[in-house]
Amino acid sequence: MSVHLVSGFVPIEGHSRSTTEYEDLFNKLTGVTALLDNPIYFFQHAIDTCWLFEYLAWSKLSPTHSVADNPKKNSLAYHIVNHQKIRWMCAAAQAKPHVDVFAWIDAGILSVPGVTIEDVAYAVNAAKNEKTIVIPGCWGRPEAKLCPDSQVNWRFCGGFFVVPRTYLADLETAFRAETMRHLRETNNLSWEVNTLQRMEQHCAIRLPIWWYKADHDKSMFRNYPRVANVN
Repeated sequence: MSVHLVSGFVPIEGHSRSTTEYEDLFNKLTGVTALLDNPIYFFQHAIDTCWLFEYLAWSKLSPTHSVADNPKKNSLAYHIVNHQKIRWMCAAAQAKPHVDVFAWIDAGILSVPGVTIEDVAYAVNAAKNEKTIVIPGCWGRPEAKLCPDSQVNWRFCGGFFVVPRTYLADLETAFRAETMRHLRETNNLSWEVNTLQRMEQHCAIRLPIWWYKADHDKSMFRNYPRVANVN
């Protein structure tokens, strides 16, 4: 079995972290390839080719967007880009037909305090024979259900997750459907982790999501092999 790490980047004008900073972080992250079987499959393009940007243009929706306590970071463009992650994984799967498992990693993951390339490699190598969707997160299901859409829902961390090829198409279908449903009903776009939490709660497609307890630190990676938590 094999696993391929996937990442992507879209420049966002006026974002709180500059393109140069992201490039520096990603260049450091590429050091992980020496510890893996495959290089990182990396995407970079303009925002107007993101699927959600195209959908909003086609549907003529002009949604509001959630900002919480950081409106400069949490722009509409930022949410659009973060909703691109699974689409990039599907594109990587199409380009790499012999790879069995794909792992998403945020291009700026090394900005998370304490996270190293060794931590990333630990989790990616542990995922080689993965049979289920694996997403670390901070909150159990009961706590996550109480979070309003105006705040980040930390049911899932978002910076790292693993999907076997066999579930990628279903996951993308469910994720996109939930994104569009929520936009139609609320005319608001929030974080992709909020979309993932709602998808887990309401999805009609049976997706085997293995959640494990983690935080925004090295536990996102080092906790990977532990027994799945169903909360």
